[in-house]
Amino acid sequence: MIFEAIQSHAPEKTALQDAARSVCYGDLVKEVDKRAQKLENVSVLGIALDNGVEWVLWDLAALKAGVPCVPLPPFFTQDQVFHVLRRAGVSHLVSSEGINATGISLAGQLPEGTAKITFTSGTTAEPK
Repeated sequence: MIFEAIQSHAPEKTALQDAARSVCYGDLVKEVDKRAQKLENVSVLGIALDNGVEWVLWDLAALKAGVPCVPLPPFFTQDQVFHVLRRAGVSHLVSSEGINATGISLAGQLPEGTAKITFTSGTTAEPK
């Protein structure tokens, strides 16, 4: 599993890095665990963050918590985002403002073991 592979690296080596931040392998699991704890009552997590360290930490946290994850590209229009939230049953959304409930629930409608739901940009229609 990916978390075993993470722990096999030298703890002082850089695991993730973007322009604003870096996380070493020794801190990576702790950072993921902090976020995974916040996913206790989440059925589907939408991630509306720019690509970077924080995005990866939430993605790994969802994987660790067994919560399906739905990436929301920053170029999606507001209508496209609402379509994806409803269609995928995103119960919570993490953004630069934190993690918040959406009020949407389609619990039990995804195949067991679903890890990620990815939508195309829907240039000719709604995202699919």
